[in-house]
Amino acid sequence: METGVPFTGRAGKELMASLGSIGLEREDVYITSAVRSRPYKWGSKKERDGSLTERKYNRAPTKKEIIAHAPILDAEINDLNPPLIVTLGNIGLQRLIGPQAKVTQLHGVLLETPILKWDEENQRFMETEQHYHLFPTFHPASVFYNPPVRALKDEDWLKLGELLRMRG
Repeated sequence: METGVPFTGRAGKELMASLGSIGLEREDVYITSAVRSRPYKWGSKKERDGSLTERKYNRAPTKKEIIAHAPILDAEINDLNPPLIVTLGNIGLQRLIGPQAKVTQLHGVLLETPILKWDEENQRFMETEQHYHLFPTFHPASVFYNPPVRALKDEDWLKLGELLRMRG
């Protein structure tokens, strides 16, 4: 079901459990996304009776879709000036620091870095002069597709909770 609210299905429950593990609730954080509508593709699913059903499957957003939504995310970051940005998965991480970034390499590490903002005039992403604190971790849905990631994700959230307590 589409609600217009990010992270509401199984991934949302997983995210709420992660937040809860460090004493936070949904209302304590600002949740946004690199794109405002979940991209999908049509595919067939074989039912138990052998029939095929057409259904929507999630897919990663294209570069064109990320660019189309870039001004919204850039404005949110500019308006909020967040003290910490937690990226969930590769899409958010790569949108903010570039396509070379991989959550498998950077998860659980506090980064202090410029981020990428869309420059309409030059038609490309450019680094900000300002540095931001980023904490990459795995997308909540990753535990459904790759169960061994759960231990890494849970460890990241414990590190994040400790980091937040230290920052006061």
